[in-house]
Amino acid sequence: MSRILLIISTICLLIGCETSSSSHKGIDIPHSTKYKTTVIETERFRIHSYTNDTIYQNCGYELVMEPHDSSANYTFEPSNGRLLRHSSDPYRFVVQPSAESFELTIIENGKDSTILKFVSPKLPSPKLAVEKFSDSVSLTLTFSDERLKQLLPKDIRYAFRLEDELSKEMTVSMDAFDTMTVKPVRLNYRNEIYDIEVE
Repeated sequence: MSRILLIISTICLLIGCETSSSSHKGIDIPHSTKYKTTVIETERFRIHSYTNDTIYQNCGYELVMEPHDSSANYTFEPSNGRLLRHSSDPYRFVVQPSAESFELTIIENGKDSTILKFVSPKLPSPKLAVEKFSDSVSLTLTFSDERLKQLLPKDIRYAFRLEDELSKEMTVSMDAFDTMTVKPVRLNYRNEIYDIEVE
């Protein structure tokens, strides 16, 4: 009980608990530099999420909502991203931010709204590793943040794109390497392909 009260107090400090009957409420999901499960108690919901350092652009992020009044009718509207419903649970979602901020508006019975606000940074860039041999060059992409790799294994997948083909590693002749343009890409949980920058 004391832990829940502490969480509620933290949310009050972040957003200012409203004593009026305002129909629009904004909730900033608290940010942390560590990955951990977060349970947030609001007037209408218990929200199970991760701290927003795990919500990276064009990555999948699970969000579970537990309404206090399950008889109410809720609609969910994303802004600056995609919202995918779970096939068998109407309150379990995957959100995919597409910009530096993502908002999820929850509308209850067609009028009262709660707005969840997330910060969604870009993933850190991978490093391009180049190994030269006598007549060829081997290229690989490495990502050093093990915590993020464990957290987002389906979103942190890198490859090189050559025309319509993708390859995790690339070996080319020395002459070809001097003239070629390397096109690294990232695949996310939906196998969508994004051009990326490398270090």
